[in-house]
Amino acid sequence: MSRHRTIIGWTIAGVAIVAAAAVVWAVVGIRSRTEDLLGRGPAAPVPSANDAAATPLTSSGVLLTIKQRSNAWLPGGKLKLHLDDITGQQVIVSVTDDTGRVTLAPKSVKQGDRISISDMEITVVRLENLLVGSGDFGEFEVKPKQ
Repeated sequence: MSRHRTIIGWTIAGVAIVAAAAVVWAVVGIRSRTEDLLGRGPAAPVPSANDAAATPLTSSGVLLTIKQRSNAWLPGGKLKLHLDDITGQQVIVSVTDDTGRVTLAPKSVKQGDRISISDMEITVVRLENLLVGSGDFGEFEVKPKQ
C-alpha cells in the first residue's frame, strides 16, 4: 500500500510540474503576442531626409503619420517634426532643422491646429491615443504656406 501511495504521489507531482510549466509557457506566449499587437502603430515607413528631400510639396499637401515620441522629416528634407506623448487629444510638437537647431520651440497642439514654419503650413489632422499599448500616433498634413 505504501509503494502504491508513493507512485500516486510522484505521478501527481509530475502532472503538477508539467501543468505549471504549460501555464507559464502559455502566459509568456500570450504576453509576447499581446505586446506585438498593442505596440503596433502606423505601418507607414518613416521617410529619411533623402526621401523627404525628394518629396515635392504640392498644393494638395503631403500627409505624414508619426508615432508618438518619434519624429519625421518634412517635405524638402531640411526640417524635422518631433512628437512627444499624445495625451488628452493633444501633443507637444517641435521642429528642428537638418543641423539639429530648434526652429519651432515645443508647442502644444490639438486636432485642427495649424503651425506655420518656413514656407510650410502644418495642420494636425488626427491624434490617435489608444487606451493600451504604445501605438499612439499623429497625422499631419503639410502644405505650402499660402
